Amino acid sequence: MFVKPPEGLKDCFGFVYDHESYYLTEADNKWEEWHGSSSSFRYNGAIVVSKKIKLKVERVIGQILNLKKVELPLDNKLGQIIEVVVSGIHHGHVKLKNSVSHEDLRQIPIDLDNLDKQDSCPEFCRCKFGRKDRMWAHKLYHLLLKCCAKEIGISYNNLVSDYTNYEDITIKKVSEYLSVNDWDIKKGSAEEEGAVGFILVSYLKNYREFFRLANIQLLGEELLIDKNPFDDCMKGKCKYDEQYTLWESESTIPTYNKLPIEKGLQIPAAWIPDIEKKAIESVRKEPLAIVRQNGCICSTEKYYFGLYINEVVSSRLEEKCIKDFRNDNELSENDQIDTLISEFYSRFLPKKQAKLAAKIIKRQYYKPDDKEENETPKELARKRHSKFLLQKTLENVVSHWPDIKHLSEQISKTKGVKRKGGDNSG
Repeated sequence: MFVKPPEGLKDCFGFVYDHESYYLTEADNKWEEWHGSSSSFRYNGAIVVSKKIKLKVERVIGQILNLKKVELPLDNKLGQIIEVVVSGIHHGHVKLKNSVSHEDLRQIPIDLDNLDKQDSCPEFCRCKFGRKDRMWAHKLYHLLLKCCAKEIGISYNNLVSDYTNYEDITIKKVSEYLSVNDWDIKKGSAEEEGAVGFILVSYLKNYREFFRLANIQLLGEELLIDKNPFDDCMKGKCKYDEQYTLWESESTIPTYNKLPIEKGLQIPAAWIPDIEKKAIESVRKEPLAIVRQNGCICSTEKYYFGLYINEVVSSRLEEKCIKDFRNDNELSENDQIDTLISEFYSRFLPKKQAKLAAKIIKRQYYKPDDKEENETPKELARKRHSKFLLQKTLENVVSHWPDIKHLSEQISKTKGVKRKGGDNSG
């Protein structure tokens, strides 16, 4: 992301390659040295480049989008700019092979939802991908990858052939350039040779901040550089293995991980304290139940909700699906989540009270829907009475918990068998 240069420098721009370090201080002049609370030096996270380099980068972005040049406004992330340009191309505000200025970008509205497919649109237009918005983002990411590979002097296929290779190449390029051109080292404009390649690599490596298209930042980098990660999706076999926890129970279940030590194995004495520490850390608590969103990598719109219970089986934690909505979309998302949380509470509360408990708990995570906000006085009075009954039930359980626990323990004990007819021994 391009930003204002340090005070006193002209005909140049700042480029932020590490946003976390650059924005760590709230000072107006972020180019000043900052030592924090210790004497150790903290790097700035930015370099200074000439106007010529910024123009070259703008031409590369233009090349990706079938344009002459796309002006990159200061303090604007690349993902945001791409959304504006693609929207402008689809709706006719931007003509291919032309340049796009900062003023043009300000006037183009972003509208990338439910687009009709148009034959005249380029292959990277959002309309070509339907509901599969992450496939669209992945296409643009790889167009940038191709330009980056060309700029740093390596073939695209070689760059993305192996993730370890990709990591080695990109990290080496960044390290070599920063070792002599980082602002904290040079205090002036960076060398022009290698600058464009460094900037393109920075966009790619920091995609979670600067290339946020279709929530692509939620995907791992190894998956992202894969040329064909959506093969199964194209065959209608979405895997739904992108998992996000929406709710978890306060009740927990302890888990115990056995030490990876075989009986009779000789262990150096110096290792024993660390091994004992690992043994302590291996005992942890997991939520007894969770409500989870299971999504597919191809689209932010393809997901379903499910309720899962954790159980310890043979000293191992196993997850069991109690209920999910993978093949049932009749209920609204709000009602689906209500139903799943209610399903958990119905394990120890009457069904009506479990439904009420779900609505109360869900307020921590979601705003009430229109139905709840527009309840009549009669409905509100009925709800207050239901809450009163639920509170009484919970108070009774809590106040008598020692007796309930004792009763549970007695039930689980094996009952002894008493013989009739007295003692027949001897």
